[in-house]
Amino acid sequence: MVDYKLEKDCPLEKPFKEGKILEKMRKKIVFILPIIVVTFAIATTVAVIKLKQAKPPPFISPLPSSEKLTQPAEENHQTISYYITTSQEFLTKARELTEATAERQQTPEEKQKIIELVNKALDVINQGISIYPTDDRVFAQRANIYQALTPFLPEAGKFAIQDLREAIKLNNQNPLYHIRLANFYLNGGNFEEAALAFYNAYQFEPTNVQTLYSLADALEKSGQLTKAQIYFEKLLSLLPANDENQPVLQKRLAALKEAITKANLQYLTSPGELAPAAAAYPEIIGTQELPIEQAANTAKVIIASNQELPKIQSSVTVSVNAKSGEGTIPAGQAEVTIYNNNVAPDRQIVIVPMGETKNEVIFVTARKASSPECLSSPNKECGWFKVGIDIPSKIDIKFRWWIVK
Repeated sequence: MVDYKLEKDCPLEKPFKEGKILEKMRKKIVFILPIIVVTFAIATTVAVIKLKQAKPPPFISPLPSSEKLTQPAEENHQTISYYITTSQEFLTKARELTEATAERQQTPEEKQKIIELVNKALDVINQGISIYPTDDRVFAQRANIYQALTPFLPEAGKFAIQDLREAIKLNNQNPLYHIRLANFYLNGGNFEEAALAFYNAYQFEPTNVQTLYSLADALEKSGQLTKAQIYFEKLLSLLPANDENQPVLQKRLAALKEAITKANLQYLTSPGELAPAAAAYPEIIGTQELPIEQAANTAKVIIASNQELPKIQSSVTVSVNAKSGEGTIPAGQAEVTIYNNNVAPDRQIVIVPMGETKNEVIFVTARKASSPECLSSPNKECGWFKVGIDIPSKIDIKFRWWIVK
């Protein structure tokens, strides 16, 4: 049997020593590991807190659900009613200051203040148009501002017409837009376009007596007599028999029929067709939005109900571009001159008396044809005609006149 001796450098001693070292390391790890875990947990918690603090709080919109869908993404943009009402407030202040200084000469400071207020109104509504370019109401409001400027800046009327046309393009179902546009044309002496605009408004409100009267009147002034007769008859059929306007309208209709007979007119074309339907656009009105009638209140035409009609003046001041109107030969005189740019060699002038004439025959005594340049300049008075009687009367003699082809 071989007897093995254990020596100092025997290989079996190494495992024994390594085991002791590992045991010491385990004890250290058991002691340090909880400290590492706690430290990591604290660091993670601090990082999460910092991330939460850096993240902005969620935005809660105060708008109703119908408006959240169309509200622009930029937080500095306002609702459409803000731009309409704010611009209107600036315009109202400018108007109030103008009215307060109407009876005296404005100081330079007051004039500058009015200009600043109007400019602010335009700036605000221009912002609204840039944000809501498919909404008709912002264009209608800017037209309202331009209209307020027309007494001081006549060319502003052209911008107002452009904006009203744009509003109609976006929403042609609002009769107020057509009526406002028609009145711009009336003020400019463009009676054919006025008749077309009133006709479009009439399509939406066929029983609105004020719109009917305006349509018939514009048709007559534009020379479309047979059409004017039709709409005067429709108007009379809607008015109560005891309405105070009935006698005036009946006389006017009778004179119109007589003029048609005298002129031997052919049936004229329709005043126009309804504008094509506008393309659909996003609905952006909310529960708190401003009604369109309020947005245009400073330029709103007084529209009567079906039972009412504002008093219609029997004597009307007309533009030199109108193709019909009224005149009076004063008592003691035998002749009166009427200036009109539609007088031409190929056009008839029809005269129909209105009321008592004491058996006097009214006729055209002379006339001067207008030039083409005058037709494009409504403020010039180039053409004219004279209406007279043989012997001066002791009473005023009233008549209606028409210029027709």
